[in-house]
Amino acid sequence: MLVSDSWTDLPSAFTWASRFWQAQAGDQDALDRLVGQYEGLVYYVLRQQSSGPLSYAKVLQAGRIGLWQAIRGFDP
Repeated sequence: MLVSDSWTDLPSAFTWASRFWQAQAGDQDALDRLVGQYEGLVYYVLRQQSSGPLSYAKVLQAGRIGLWQAIRGFDP
């Protein structure tokens, strides 16, 4: 959740939300930037769940797909 202390933060909040809107509208560059920005979450979860039966590459790919789906479905 994005919380603003003052009206001066509105332009940055709009820019943050507009990246999601652009990605959802099909802007591949915006989607790539968001995936790059949040891909660290995928690696974090992967490190937490690394003892499972799936290979690292399969879990990483599934995490990236999940991140992509979350970006496409996120409502800022």
